[in-house]
Amino acid sequence: GFVSFIVAIFLLMVLMILYYGWIPGLVANVGLILNLYFTLGILASLQAVLTLSGIAGIVLALGMAVDANVLIFERTKGIITH
Repeated sequence: GFVSFIVAIFLLMVLMILYYGWIPGLVANVGLILNLYFTLGILASLQAVLTLSGIAGIVLALGMAVDANVLIFERTKGIITH
């Protein structure tokens, strides 16, 4: 599970850098890492047990964050070009 998580997060970061460009991709990746960091920090402070459904929730939250990044990027790209 851990190896697949590392491979998936690496591929996601490479994809975001390729899609957005170098600097905006890095900014989006930093936001993604901070999202994961704070989520795991809150879970650790509450001494929550990480179950399979909890891991699925974290993956879903990361997916929604990437989707939000894509929507924001497309909106700002449309505003800038017009």
